[in-house]
Amino acid sequence: MSYDHDRYCTHNAIDPSFATYSTHAELNYSHQTGHLNLKYAITYDRSNMTQYQAISDAAMPTLGTALGLPTTVDSVFRKFGGIARYINGQEMDYGVQAKGGYSYNVGSSHKGVLSFGAEYNRFELTDIRYQIGYDFEQTFNEHPVMRRVGKGSENSGDIYLQLKHQWQSLILNAGLRYDYKLRTDDSEVNEFSPRIALILLQPKWNVKLSYSKAFVDAPYFYRKANLMVKALQGTTGDFAQKVLPERIHSFQLSFAGNGWVKGLDFELNGFYNRAEDLIMTHIMDYKNASKNKTVGAEFTASYQLPRFSTHFNLTWTHTFKSNLMGIDMGEQLNKYFDTDINANNNTPVIMSNLVVGWKVTNQLKLHTHILFEGKQTSYNTDLVYLIRTVGGIAAYQQYAAAGMEREAAAAMQETIGYVSQIIMHKEMPARAILNLGADYQLGPINLELNINNLLNTRYYRSGMNAPLIPQQGRWFLASIGIKI
Repeated sequence: MSYDHDRYCTHNAIDPSFATYSTHAELNYSHQTGHLNLKYAITYDRSNMTQYQAISDAAMPTLGTALGLPTTVDSVFRKFGGIARYINGQEMDYGVQAKGGYSYNVGSSHKGVLSFGAEYNRFELTDIRYQIGYDFEQTFNEHPVMRRVGKGSENSGDIYLQLKHQWQSLILNAGLRYDYKLRTDDSEVNEFSPRIALILLQPKWNVKLSYSKAFVDAPYFYRKANLMVKALQGTTGDFAQKVLPERIHSFQLSFAGNGWVKGLDFELNGFYNRAEDLIMTHIMDYKNASKNKTVGAEFTASYQLPRFSTHFNLTWTHTFKSNLMGIDMGEQLNKYFDTDINANNNTPVIMSNLVVGWKVTNQLKLHTHILFEGKQTSYNTDLVYLIRTVGGIAAYQQYAAAGMEREAAAAMQETIGYVSQIIMHKEMPARAILNLGADYQLGPINLELNINNLLNTRYYRSGMNAPLIPQQGRWFLASIGIKI
């Protein structure tokens, strides 16, 4: 949903956006004894995170009802637009790491490296602000309970073991990682992440077959935001649905060649990815609602001479199973509501990059980048119709419980009209983005000029969980560096 960015007030000098300011400190020590090398580290990270989300320029009469918010908030949403949510938090993370590797040789045919490691982290959210805004510049008074609900800490640790073993022309690369997290709500995350690859290595080509499983835990902010929505509703305790980690399984088969033509290397890679429990934003809370199954192929090549280099890639992607949001509308509405799009969402079927570099003299270097993205479709949730649907379902249930059959039927009929419009889509044409740049070295002084989007192409980008956002037109970047 588009919004008038400039009408919303700033919070701590930040406009509607997601922003993070981070500080990192690390102390490490490493040493090697024979074939064994070890490294130890202590880390400290501090971040100030902000999520300033514009929800709607227009008034949303059913938003408060759909979310179960207090009457005072609901009445404001019916009268005023410029509705937004502001979350700001300060977090710290302390970590301890130990990792190492042992290299070995067994006879003349076997050699390899055994890698291992362990890590412990403690995360703390020391302060948090959660405010609801309206009329673009006004905010509701922050309730003290919101800060108490938002603060917290959690502990996590992981261990891993990886073996890379070569027997003549065959390489086995296998690893296993175990992650454990004790979340702030005392729930636990236990994840095993295996990976294995077989590589056949020849002088001018190689073939690789691999499988891996990976996960990303739901961010602390997302999980706490769900609790704070409940606190805003006047409810305490666990929220209805816990946010689980996102997971992906990936299979790849690749063929690479080198030295067939002097200076030319290339690789062709086919892949299949299966993602599950993807996290989506539902108005003001977060849920594991989406899944995705994708196949694709990628061709990459590079050609390098002493003064000239070219890098090229071409990717084809096809999503054959995907949904946008996992909402059960109930037996009477599900037949009108299909969230399975089973197509690429905000991802072109064809994408390509070409990067060319030319060393004109020892001082002057020129480079260019051409990005091509084929036609694509953007699917998104229409927040207005989603809220109207949720409100319509609530009205239908109230009328039905009271035995008001005529009113219940009218509410259901009106809601059916909303359901069919929840999923919106927009076609985006193919585009080519051209960037040029030059780099000149004058003794210790480096001069650089880049022209981005030279043709001033007008286009949009989006994401799985974001509306269409206009991208920057032609812009210039000049810099001067001095090496002392």
